[in-house]
Amino acid sequence: MLNGIIVLNKPRGVTSSDCVYKLRKLLKIKKIGHAGTLDPEVNGVLPIAVGQATKLIEKMHEKDKKYIGVGLLGFATDSYDVTGKKIAEKKIITPFSDEEIQSGMKKLVGDISQMPPIYSAVKVNGKRLYEYARENIEVQRPMRDVTVKSYNLVNTSTYDYEKQQQTFDFSVTCSKGTYVRSLVNDLGAILDVPAVMVKLTRIASSGYNITDAVTLEDISRQIDQPHFWLQPIDSFF
Repeated sequence: MLNGIIVLNKPRGVTSSDCVYKLRKLLKIKKIGHAGTLDPEVNGVLPIAVGQATKLIEKMHEKDKKYIGVGLLGFATDSYDVTGKKIAEKKIITPFSDEEIQSGMKKLVGDISQMPPIYSAVKVNGKRLYEYARENIEVQRPMRDVTVKSYNLVNTSTYDYEKQQQTFDFSVTCSKGTYVRSLVNDLGAILDVPAVMVKLTRIASSGYNITDAVTLEDISRQIDQPHFWLQPIDSFF
């Protein structure tokens, strides 16, 4: 019987549930579950508990998450990322300084109330927000209390003179339940310009880093050698 934690490097384009389903079939086990859902287009650390480790899933949720990503100033979508429908556009005539961007980020650090994207799994009256969105039903989105430990500009932002848009790399450390897409959208609101998240990678979750992570292909290739891809339960503590 396998017991432990798989630190999976989830690829883009698949759901977190897809990964659990594939591993359940591959490992021929029933007791398996993930801690901290990643959106389909987000890659990176997805901790997956196996066997007796599934009892730790709630505790695994409690630890902070760390992300790196790319944001864009100049247009916005209904989903707050580039998979959504464009709903606003504004040409940036004068590029923002890196100091202005970092100053805006600083205003979103701490204990904050955040509105989740309409395309999210947050439930309202027993139904997920994305279900309302797909049915074109307007619904009041609940504000959620989250903690943002850090939100920083990484490297120098880039201005596209042709498109009159500005991209920036960022890093975020935050509590469970934080929508990084919303942090990018809210930064745009502070700077008075539409903003959208272009790319996101989770580099740490539940105390595990992306350097610890393995791919589904790694596991499939070394299926008979679990010590290569299964962390012991004690590694969580």
